[in-house]
Amino acid sequence: MALLALPCRAQLNVETAIDMGRSSLYYEDYVTAIARFNDVLLVRPRKAEVYYYRGYAKFSLEDYAGAADDCSEAIRLNPFRVEFYQLRGLTLINQSDYAGAAADYSRVLQELPDEQNSRYNRALCFLEQKDYDAARADLDYTIAHWPRFSRAYLVSAQIALETADTLGAIRWTDSLLTLVPRDRDALGFRGRLCLWEDNSLRADSFLTAAIELGGTSLDNYLCRAQARHNLNRFNGALADYDAALERVPQHFVAHYNRGLLRALVGADNQAIEDFDFVLSLEPDNTLALYNRAILREQTGDFRGAEADYTSLLRLYPQFYAGYAARARCRRKLGKNALALQDETRAARADYDLIFGNHRRTPIKRVRRRSDHEMEHYQDLVEVEPDTMRIFVSDVAGRVQNRQTEHNLLPSFPTDDINRVLAEAPTNAFANAQLRYNSGCMHADIGLTDTAIEDFTEAIQLNPRLGQAWYNRAILLVREGRKKEAADDLSHAGELGIYQAYNLLKSIKQ
Repeated sequence: MALLALPCRAQLNVETAIDMGRSSLYYEDYVTAIARFNDVLLVRPRKAEVYYYRGYAKFSLEDYAGAADDCSEAIRLNPFRVEFYQLRGLTLINQSDYAGAAADYSRVLQELPDEQNSRYNRALCFLEQKDYDAARADLDYTIAHWPRFSRAYLVSAQIALETADTLGAIRWTDSLLTLVPRDRDALGFRGRLCLWEDNSLRADSFLTAAIELGGTSLDNYLCRAQARHNLNRFNGALADYDAALERVPQHFVAHYNRGLLRALVGADNQAIEDFDFVLSLEPDNTLALYNRAILREQTGDFRGAEADYTSLLRLYPQFYAGYAARARCRRKLGKNALALQDETRAARADYDLIFGNHRRTPIKRVRRRSDHEMEHYQDLVEVEPDTMRIFVSDVAGRVQNRQTEHNLLPSFPTDDINRVLAEAPTNAFANAQLRYNSGCMHADIGLTDTAIEDFTEAIQLNPRLGQAWYNRAILLVREGRKKEAADDLSHAGELGIYQAYNLLKSIKQ
């Protein structure tokens, strides 16, 4: 008899471990969840859903490769569960495998053509691959079926920008603002479009509206600062750069442009601090080096200015204005012989200019977003067009929901109960299980009140029958009696029905 009971006991332990693992997922204890699922897979290595759960835990811990492997194994064992493909799609996106992710979303859409997130994410995967026609097709489908899904409009505008259709980008953004006038992302994107069209006044208006609606979009502050700089609203621009740097203290563009603006309003020492920071990140950024050299000379730091000009001339040996500037610093430092050499080089440049032998200052690639000739050292570094590529996920919070959709726990094996009752008719535990089974049967045929009475009697016969507490709670939730259901779920959780905590949390929200 003991040997015959072993398979049943092993099965019970496996199911309990899975439930505990799902509870760990729900409460974001991913390490514990992985440990639980590891234990299950040692005993049941072919349970596809356990690989999926473990993959979700790994995904949440940003182990995207490990998560993808688990999803692939789950798909190998059961290729018909669309959620396996959805999760693997997200893991592949995070590994920049957009082709693989698009294939997974295509598999989902074969089964569920109106699965919104999969449709939208596949569009972004196509966009990342520059397959604009395929991306547009998915976005058009999305907008036709969910006309207020704002991100689809913004990505359509992004595609228009990337295909040099600025008017199209404006039309898409304005269409969204017609539907949702206070959409923060659309207002911010429209403001950036105005800035790129050199309409700084309208840019300021749109970006201000976006910022007032909240959120933490760094680009909105940076672009509004640029617009206000263009409008000579320097205090407002400085405040925006300060706000941007509060959010991202290491931001290169904000430091560089704030340094230019501080120099413009006469805050030379503060401007030097900004360029010091830029150069700590990019020591070979000649534009920042030139600006700092000028500021050091203006503040009387002739030795520091000389060093900066020397570094510049090492990189730009034909930058003759640099020789004249270094000569001024060397005169201040008493290095007259060296100053004379620099002055001679600068004079030769003037001679060449007069007689048509001008040597153009070469361009040096120093930074993708700030590739200027030296003559443009005072130009702002432009903020690159903001991408609308924000992938969405329906995974978080749904792994548990998928398993706790208020479904009743199953009945106990009737043959086992009858065998026990044949030997001991008054056995309370067996009678509780029998009454529990009656409750399950009545619930299945829609007799909710009778089922609740059955589960209540089962609990009276065996107060430690957690399944009865849990099933009665589900029926109480369906009846809208959430307070009573919460009490039952608390009992069920204490008795080892761990998914009760998931349901308890959901009904309290």
